[in-house]
Amino acid sequence: MLINGEWKKSADGKTTSVLDPSNNQPIAEVERGNRDDARAAVDAAKQALQSTDWREIDPSKRGRMLYKMANIVRENSDELAKLETLNVGKPLRESKGDVAWAARTFEYFGEGRRLEFRWEMFNMFNTPQFGLPQNDISNAAAGRISTLAGDPRVMQFALKFSF
Repeated sequence: MLINGEWKKSADGKTTSVLDPSNNQPIAEVERGNRDDARAAVDAAKQALQSTDWREIDPSKRGRMLYKMANIVRENSDELAKLETLNVGKPLRESKGDVAWAARTFEYFGEGRRLEFRWEMFNMFNTPQFGLPQNDISNAAAGRISTLAGDPRVMQFALKFSF
């Protein structure tokens, strides 16, 4: 598994087989992560988020890096599509479309786009609590439960990535 830019074995050394769903035959053996591995990955992600390494790269250079990634995906599209088909059992034509979409996504964000994701749950009366101005995604409180409106079943979550 890839944690903090390094390929690592699972903390307990366990692996698991990835099976071709069409015939139940193994196509790969991969590390089987556990709680310690998840903690290491979360810690590495927190460090990366707090680091200025990515943020201080000139935006045009970041864009070129993402375009380069799109090109790498396209150059390997046949192999990636075959692996996706083996892994999930979908038709090769669909896997090729997925790989092309992945390459285009790198290009899209290489153009300076922003990714915003919002997830919300509503109470039993379907009353949204997410659209309140004080809960705007640009607010520092975004991603925290900021209002429960007297109903503990109302939750909100927001992520924003700027490239």
